[in-house]
Amino acid sequence: PKQPSGYRLAAPGERYDAVSGEPAMLYDPLRTKYSDLDEFGIGVSLYFRQLLVLVVCFTVAAFISLAVISHNLGFNGDDSELPTELRGSVVDAERRNLSYAGNGVPDII
Repeated sequence: PKQPSGYRLAAPGERYDAVSGEPAMLYDPLRTKYSDLDEFGIGVSLYFRQLLVLVVCFTVAAFISLAVISHNLGFNGDDSELPTELRGSVVDAERRNLSYAGNGVPDII
């Protein structure tokens, strides 16, 4: 019996249909709609929807942080003694280097 999406759910470990001999159809991870995942239950569907929301949120946060990192590289980016992980942070910053627009606003957003 096929699902509403047109897929036939295979048993665990099944590679071929015992009746027709057709190979098991796999869901395409890039083209599958979220409504197709509802066939596996609400938990699976909610997991992948939440995963998408988290990816979008973290991507937006990373792009917002790029502005702060580039601002901070101006006063510690050329320091060869500073470990690479700390370049772009507020290490070696003086009070006059920090500004609300450059460092505070992205944290609020």
